[in-house]
Amino acid sequence: MARDRLAFVPCQKLENNMRYYWEVLFSTEYFPYWEFTMLMMLALQLSQLWRLHRIENKLDEYQTMYHELLEEIENIMDKFDNE
Repeated sequence: MARDRLAFVPCQKLENNMRYYWEVLFSTEYFPYWEFTMLMMLALQLSQLWRLHRIENKLDEYQTMYHELLEEIENIMDKFDNE
């Protein structure tokens, strides 16, 4: 009788099969949930640090570019003041 109920709801049957698949795949026999979670958190943190490093490098480049630009503008202004 329970089997007949599952026949009417194919999505539920698929969900149960997927649940068993994930339980076997990430069981303590193969690869525990906790270690998988910590590994993904480590990957996330490393990704964020890498992105932050790239942003900081771009800001450093922009800062040096703006500093050089301001020096050129000051030199031009000094030339006009001396004339």
